[in-house]
Amino acid sequence: MDIDFNSDEISRILKKEADNILNLIDIPSLSDWELQFKATYGSNPPLRVFMRTRSYTNDKQKLIVIHIPIPKQDIVAWGVTPKQQVKLKTHPDEARYCSYLDVNFAGFSNRTDYILDSMRRGIMLCFEKGFTVNGVKIKLK
Repeated sequence: MDIDFNSDEISRILKKEADNILNLIDIPSLSDWELQFKATYGSNPPLRVFMRTRSYTNDKQKLIVIHIPIPKQDIVAWGVTPKQQVKLKTHPDEARYCSYLDVNFAGFSNRTDYILDSMRRGIMLCFEKGFTVNGVKIKLK
């Protein structure tokens, strides 16, 4: 549910940016694969980027999940009410599967800019650290 932001518009912006990065990385064996970055929203920082996920070979898809913590309104004006906050469970071995990025809620005046920036940072982290798609390493040089 989009409240105070438009996920379709954010997706359009990020797809174009990610496609530009992918054009810099030419891997012919993955030309028919689809790379998806999915945002999930919860209550607890830090920003989590789950790059160590499986590749779906039948569908030729790789899904990378970026968990974006959304603060409450008592932290920033564009935050959510306590009833709107989603508590996501954390896996005890979470650090094996994801990378962490700090958040600065106060650096943003609205939810859209915060979510867009968080996704951009998460996507860039993926390309800088590298991730695997069907056994092939994808990384900016």
